[in-house]
Amino acid sequence: MTFVARLVGDPLRKEFGEIPVIIFGSVISFIGMVGVLSFSSVALVLVSYSVMGLGLAPIVPTLFSMAGKNGKIPAAAATSTVAFMAYGGLLVVPPSIGWMAQHTNLHEALFIVLGLIALMFSLALLLRKLHK
Repeated sequence: MTFVARLVGDPLRKEFGEIPVIIFGSVISFIGMVGVLSFSSVALVLVSYSVMGLGLAPIVPTLFSMAGKNGKIPAAAATSTVAFMAYGGLLVVPPSIGWMAQHTNLHEALFIVLGLIALMFSLALLLRKLHK
């Protein structure tokens, strides 16, 4: 577990719950990625990537925690499914960005990341609605 997730994510998760942490983290990471795509200054782009990372840091541990205690699927199977999906994303998304950058440019290709963050936000909202 990352330092940021332990320092910030766990207290937030205990205070507000798991789904709000995912929603809030998605919003923060979306803002960071918009900054990456908007700024031309290297320093501001690096700060924006840091903001994006701060938003994403507590999400993965929260997803593993939710999977492990869902009660419907054994914890080992649930966490391995989350890990499988995470590694699948690591195998698919970077080559997709590279392919799109080769056919357009890197700036346009990074909109894939923005779209995936928006998808994560939407799925978190759906999960909140189903969880009630």
